[in-house]
Amino acid sequence: MLPIQSINSFGTLQETLKYFKENPDDLPLAAGTDIVPALRDKKINNVRLLDIHHLEVLKHIYLDDQGVLHIGAMVTHEEAAGHPLILKYIPALAMACSVVGSPQIRARATIGGNICHASPAADTAPVLAAAGACAVIVSEQMQRVVLLEQFWKGPGKTDLRPGELLKEVMIIVPENGWQGKYYKIGGRSALTIAVASAALMYDGNTWNASVGSMSAVIHRLTLIEQYLNLPGEPEVKKLELLLAASVSPITDIRATAKYRLKSAAGLLWQAWYEISHQM
Repeated sequence: MLPIQSINSFGTLQETLKYFKENPDDLPLAAGTDIVPALRDKKINNVRLLDIHHLEVLKHIYLDDQGVLHIGAMVTHEEAAGHPLILKYIPALAMACSVVGSPQIRARATIGGNICHASPAADTAPVLAAAGACAVIVSEQMQRVVLLEQFWKGPGKTDLRPGELLKEVMIIVPENGWQGKYYKIGGRSALTIAVASAALMYDGNTWNASVGSMSAVIHRLTLIEQYLNLPGEPEVKKLELLLAASVSPITDIRATAKYRLKSAAGLLWQAWYEISHQM
């Protein structure tokens, strides 16, 4: 039996937030694809869970009149990977969602859970960061908006305060949508946790870049963006040097810092080449 003290569930978001304000130590339960293994492995014990997976108000995908794409926190990776609006306006996010875990995980796990787990290896994170996505955060008292690259504070750490939940992600869509690619390298071809990953986005005028599985947090790569926005074809070696100046890659059991730098630089160049030749 899992070491769960209670599971609390409410019919509306407002009821959920009211309860969460009074019980901020409860753990929000989205799909459970991270929490359940942690409970099984006794990494967390005797917890109270706040079930939010069923809340329909968190399951939307729509484009508003201002050209902003809204993706609810409880949208699954499977839904996002096949949704017409995401395929049309930010296909790199569909690419990222399509390689999360296994088909069973993608059918259950959510965009919001992936974001709030705050893993540097999260597949959706580099794409969302490169697209300048924002997190819409709600509590019983207020709503606030935070750039996702400022939302992540470290592995497993976010800007969420007691009593707050992630409601949705907002992405400003360029006139012709985001052209982009997401690639990752891992130890196998399926169920791969990225050793290095990269997202490159193009809005028709400028390039935005981000990498994952390199350091504690995922963020935009300003130096590489400035270099890619110069005329001419980029050099892989220059990308590697700029990447080394932008992040502090880790060495762990899965890969060395040097391997991560070379891999991510190669992924960025591959993405640039493919996007450039599709224009």
